[in-house]
Formats: sequence, structure tokens, C-alpha cells
Amino acid sequence: VDIHGYYTFPDQQPTPQPAWYARLHPQVKELSHADDRVEVFSHRANVNTLRLKHLTESDSAEYLLRFKAPYMIHTDSSAGVSLSVTGLKVNVDSPAVPGSEGQTVTLSCSSTCTLPYNPTYIWYKNGQRVSHCTFVSCSVSAVRDAVSYSCATEGHENLLSPPVSLMVSSGERVEGDSVTLTCSSEANPPVLIYSWFKQRAAADTLLPTGQNYSISNISSQHSGLYYCTAHNQLGQHNSTTTLLDVLYPPRNTRALMVSSGERVEGDSVTLTCSSEANPPVLTYSWFKQRAAADTLLPTGQNYSISSISSQHSGLYYCTAHNQLGQHNSTTTLLDVLCRCSLLCVILLCYEYNKLNDILSVFILIPVLLLRPSQSPVCY
Repeated sequence: VDIHGYYTFPDQQPTPQPAWYARLHPQVKELSHADDRVEVFSHRANVNTLRLKHLTESDSAEYLLRFKAPYMIHTDSSAGVSLSVTGLKVNVDSPAVPGSEGQTVTLSCSSTCTLPYNPTYIWYKNGQRVSHCTFVSCSVSAVRDAVSYSCATEGHENLLSPPVSLMVSSGERVEGDSVTLTCSSEANPPVLIYSWFKQRAAADTLLPTGQNYSISNISSQHSGLYYCTAHNQLGQHNSTTTLLDVLYPPRNTRALMVSSGERVEGDSVTLTCSSEANPPVLTYSWFKQRAAADTLLPTGQNYSISSISSQHSGLYYCTAHNQLGQHNSTTTLLDVLCRCSLLCVILLCYEYNKLNDILSVFILIPVLLLRPSQSPVCY
């Protein structure tokens, strides 16, 4: 864009030098000639031109022409010129959320600034150019997986619009949301009553009547198949079922040892993590609790240790993650017991002052070695 400044001033020596400034309240800064995007020139008397290249939204500001000379202070131009730079944006015209796979959706590319006559538009799907779309509107088919679309105009491919995601509405709602189900039917005479039901294995549950059925602050208990029945004086008709799938972050996370009983040095042990989540848990992380900072262990639903030692004793817990959040289990204690040695037995029994004779010790050694205990007992 070119911004022209017109000026007059009395003949003076030396001639004042023009300088361009950008005012972005409350700051005013001089534009640098070292910037490759800034060019200042004059093709005729009393006219100075500022040229800004490769505009971005950050160039939006008020531009002023001032003059510099040793004998004068900076002088503002009579008025500044405001420049507003806007980028392109994508709008989904109709429908906002497609209801079925394969449904045609029209995307529209628009800009708040004036474009050249009949510009060529460039459309991108997941970052790849869409060859069949070169106009302001582009018709695409909805798919179940999320797809992003963006647009630009030819010659300004670097000014790409923000992407817009498009996917089929699957009936998924997040816990805590509100949802409204609506029933429609053709009838003559018109429908008198709409009834709502939730499908269950034993017997379907009758819900409040009305064309719309709303649930606020939904939870996983609301997940299931719903249908409506339309009644008039001549009969009734049931709709097909629609699925309400309520998503929620992990909860009821538990860390357990696969088998119960005492753990002795040299044994193997496996800890397993379980959690309720929708969508299902993506990752399980394991931690060992420490005073300073918990130690991150290998990920996975199961954590196994072979040939454990007393160093493995401690409190362990796991964390379950999905797309909506995470949840920690309570801690589970791994208590590793050690086997007694011959020296340990003799010293402990001596300390207890119950060593009657050396023969009794040697009789008890095999028993104590086969019977692990945290505090060996002397007889």
C-alpha cells in the first residue's frame, strides 16, 4: 500500500528531511529504512510517499509524516492516515453442523477488505490444496472424521485464513453440557402429543411429553438410546432411536497389585491400573511417591518389577489420561520383606538374651531362612 503525504513550507536551509511515523496508541515510533518492507520516496515536489510491502495485521496503525531539521523540532502532519489490515476468514454457510456423512456443505471465503474484481480463491483441506475449488464458495462432502478447511486469494497465499473444522455431528456430548432432543412428524390432523422414551433392556422409561426434551447438566447416566412417539386422533408412530453418548474424563482410577500376599526380595510383582472413561483411556502413567518429587515410571496399564529388593518398597499410584482430562488413583503400598542371614539370627537372638546354647540356633536357622519376616523372632 502507498500512503502519500502532501506538504508545503517556506524556503529554508538546509531543507527539512521527511520522516514517517506509526502511531499505535499510546506509542509513536519512527519507521526504519532498514526494514525491507518499508520504502520512502518522492517523485514530485511537495509529495512524499510511504510504501509498505507484504502487509500483516500488525501493520494496522495511524501513519504520520513529520520533518527533521537541526533548527526545528518534529512537526506533525496536518492529519494522520489510518490503515486497517484484516486477514481472510472462512465461514460455514449451511448447515453449521452436518447431520449425516456424505451431506454437502458449502464453505464461503470472505474478507472485510475490498478485493480485486473477480479474484481467484485457493482452498485447502488439511493443508493440501483443493483443486476443484477456485471460487468464493466451495462445496464439500461431510465425513465422520474431523477435517479442517482454510482459504486464501491468489497472489496472497501467505495470508491464509484460520482453519475451520468440519465433521458430522455424532450425538456426542461432554458431561455437564445441556442437550435438547426434538421430535417431528407428518400428520393430518396435526400431532396432538409427542411422548419421549429412553430404551432399556427390561422396559423402556417414559419421559416428559412435548415436542422437545431437554436435559441440563448431563452425566454419563443419561447416555443411551432415545426415541419419540407422535400421536393424533387416528393413531401413533414411533421414531427410530437416536444415541446420546456422554463423554467424560477418567474417574474411579485404581492401582492394584495383580496377586495378593507378602512380597519377598527376589520376587516379581505387577501393578495394574484401571479407570472409567469415555472416550477410553489413552495413556496410563505410573509414579512412585517420594518426599521431594514423585518419580515418573514407565507408562502402560501394567507396571512390572522383576527381582524386587527393599529399594522398591514404597507408595505407588497411577494416572489415567484421555482427551478430556486425567485422574489419579489412590496410592498402593509395596512392602518388600527381606530374608534373614545367619549373622542376623545370631546377633538378634543374643540381643534378646534368649540364646541358650549354640545348638538351638543352628536348629532354628533353616526355619528362619525359609520364613521371611521384618523382625525375626527367637525361640
